[in-house]
Amino acid sequence: MRHLLLAAVAAAALAPASGHAATLIGLTADNRLVSIDTDTRRASAPVAIRGVEGRVLGIDQRPANGTLVALTDTAMLYTIDPRTGAATPLSRLTERADLGGRAVVDVNPTVDRLRVIGVNGMNLRINMDTGATLVDGAIKYADGDRNAGTMPRVTAGAYTNSVKGATQTALYTIDTLLGSFNLQAPPNDGMQQSKASLGMSLPPATAFDILADGDGGNRGFVLANGTLHRLDVQTGALSVVGPVANLPGEIIDIAAMR
Repeated sequence: MRHLLLAAVAAAALAPASGHAATLIGLTADNRLVSIDTDTRRASAPVAIRGVEGRVLGIDQRPANGTLVALTDTAMLYTIDPRTGAATPLSRLTERADLGGRAVVDVNPTVDRLRVIGVNGMNLRINMDTGATLVDGAIKYADGDRNAGTMPRVTAGAYTNSVKGATQTALYTIDTLLGSFNLQAPPNDGMQQSKASLGMSLPPATAFDILADGDGGNRGFVLANGTLHRLDVQTGALSVVGPVANLPGEIIDIAAMR
């Protein structure tokens, strides 16, 4: 029996970790951050964001240096310490664009540029260090797409392969009005290509990000109505994981931390 017990302990020690746990930084509508463990589905005590001008619209981790970047409704970019909430000014956008009150905020890892998409269809490409802002093609469905002719309501989006040194990436978006999972390609043209129906109703405040493992693997996480979901970025299949405990309110964006 003793030999069997020792063998079991040795096997457990040599077994690889599951690798499924992830940390998501959640942003509330009132400028607070929480840390969410995807295994335990529990949120930490909220931390107030300090030192920003206006309301934070969205956050993302910048692969080039690992910082958490935030955009406010006053067209300011900041880096934020997720542990303390302390914000440091980064730059001011050269275009004061109306985003309709909600925005997708995600960094393209291949060119180190911030993609910002307004719920009203505005599509921006931003140099985070200088604030230089290009207004790209408005968000629209491609001709021949099953949703062609319908005004998209894209309220969540994320790039794949979001790691330093990435040479390839794809931008996926969620149209919460239609419940459609889309590929935005080309991203600068704003062209939406419907990939899958998510099969469930999602609120405008749906939060979405993709965690890359650096080896070509990408895991999608969606937080909606206080419930965590997994999103298969290859098929668009959305599956419920379960409710997240201790959330302080509505979460409008998440950043998967690497």
